[in-house]
Amino acid sequence: NISNFNTKNVQSLRLLFYKCEKLISVDISNFDTSKVTSMHYLFANCSVIKTINFGYMNTASLNTMKNMFGYCHRLESIDLSSFDTSLVTNMGWMFFHCYDIKYIIFSESYNTSNVITMYSMFSHCKSIISLDLSSFDTTKVTEMCYMFNNCKKLKYLDISNFAPLNLT
Repeated sequence: NISNFNTKNVQSLRLLFYKCEKLISVDISNFDTSKVTSMHYLFANCSVIKTINFGYMNTASLNTMKNMFGYCHRLESIDLSSFDTSLVTNMGWMFFHCYDIKYIIFSESYNTSNVITMYSMFSHCKSIISLDLSSFDTTKVTEMCYMFNNCKKLKYLDISNFAPLNLT
């Protein structure tokens, strides 16, 4: 039971659950994340995790979500609609190798205006059918390589507001 963790002064959740290979479900909705700047590799390599409850945590200080869920093979869905990502610069490998993920919920106000890298963000999400990224602002993004690589079942992709790539 981690509901009593005092995270009031925590600035980094980096690697907190890294390689928790038997973790199936976790509820961190009681965490005070108001000072957290990094969720880098937070759940990476939690290969059998299926559910994560974030609740409505304060992520206003967050600046990196790199590989946050990488190799969470059994993760089926994730709701990030309450996240304030206005300071985030790195979303690279965020869902890398999330084989079973079918649903990723972003809010209409999901702010990616400061993100520089989305490298391999959804790469190898083999079960995802639909992604609505219409709220994404990619004006500052310089790395998008392999963003949707090996998304074999992806049939609907809304990137209607993506900034044009500058290939010069």
